[in-house]
Amino acid sequence: MSGNGHGRYRIWGVLGAAAALSLAACAGLAPSAPDSAAKSLADLHDKGQSILKLAEAAREGGDCGTAARLYRMVFDQADKPDETVTAHVGLADCEFAAGDFPDAEKDYKAAMAAAPDDPTPLLGLARVFLLGHKPGEAAALLDRALAKGAAGALPWNDKGVALDELSRHQEAQAAYRQGLAHYPGDTALRNNLALSLALTGDYGEAESLLRTLVQEPEASPRTRQNLALVLGLKGDAAGARAASA
Repeated sequence: MSGNGHGRYRIWGVLGAAAALSLAACAGLAPSAPDSAAKSLADLHDKGQSILKLAEAAREGGDCGTAARLYRMVFDQADKPDETVTAHVGLADCEFAAGDFPDAEKDYKAAMAAAPDDPTPLLGLARVFLLGHKPGEAAALLDRALAKGAAGALPWNDKGVALDELSRHQEAQAAYRQGLAHYPGDTALRNNLALSLALTGDYGEAESLLRTLVQEPEASPRTRQNLALVLGLKGDAAGARAASA
């Protein structure tokens, strides 16, 4: 799962794992399309796959309510076990986006039970635990997901966040660095590594990382605020004011 929506900062920012869903506009999808198309599903050969395609189209169009209804239909119509797993994960993602964490947890766990070697539901459940202030459980799930081949920068970032919340900062920094070894340009990993370094008093490297980030074209006000924070912790009040301004 990719992380792009709300941003992926956790320490003095927002949680990286909370941005796992992309609800970009989907051109050409009329609001009634999923419901009207669903009426003819009985005539389709591969009902489960067809419903999943409609659910993904609704979700990409920003209609998670319709997507969730369609995902639930898959449980009765799916022809293959992997379709049920995909439906549980998609439904859980929609529930997570809506802030319905108990139901998201239930559906991620159902997907885990049905596909124990798939890292995707592990990553989703880890996000639920991070937002539920259960960093220990989240870290354990992320270790399992990475061992099962979870790809992308997000698992490393979320593992670092969980370890920082457990005050295991050296281990968190190792996780961020492992992620950066594979994804050296990832903004969230660099940002959170800098903030973790600041927590252990390594202000020099933290400042260097953040100064590089604020000079990039896509630098956000949050990044500049983080630089100001690190400079303030370092004792450079004038530099903190300048960065904040």
